[in-house]
Amino acid sequence: MNICFYISDYGYGHASRSIAILRKLLSEYKDAKIYVKNSRAFDYIRHSLPEENIEVIKNKNDIGVIFRENSISVDREQTRGMLIEWIKSWDEYIKTEKQFCESRRIDLILSDITPQAFIVANKLGIPGIAISNFTWHYIFFNLFGNISAVEQMKEAYKLADLA
Repeated sequence: MNICFYISDYGYGHASRSIAILRKLLSEYKDAKIYVKNSRAFDYIRHSLPEENIEVIKNKNDIGVIFRENSISVDREQTRGMLIEWIKSWDEYIKTEKQFCESRRIDLILSDITPQAFIVANKLGIPGIAISNFTWHYIFFNLFGNISAVEQMKEAYKLADLA
């Protein structure tokens, strides 16, 4: 079995949870080949997992929110601008990841909680499993309401086969 696991680039909580899941997967499915994609916690993930049957690849998957300087308040204007730009990048991201998954003969996609991963899984006709305690749709909907970018995330998450 070949698995591709996308881990959110926003914070280390996603990475910590995913490392535990990856360790369990490797203990249960000893002949599985797992590709892990993340950017921000790349070194942490790479050094936390065995080298056998796993390849950690530096890959920017998603965004989070931007906080005002020296504050716990979200900078809505900057976050909205970053969100719009991120959504514009999806077509290229999906095309690239689809090609990657096809070339590695991926059988399953796991995502904590990169939404585009479910579009890739759907295009490939393979299962996509969501792992998280929230979605980016939830976060951005509560910040900006039902704008087009937020709706696109919602539609991507709907393609997950299991959460």
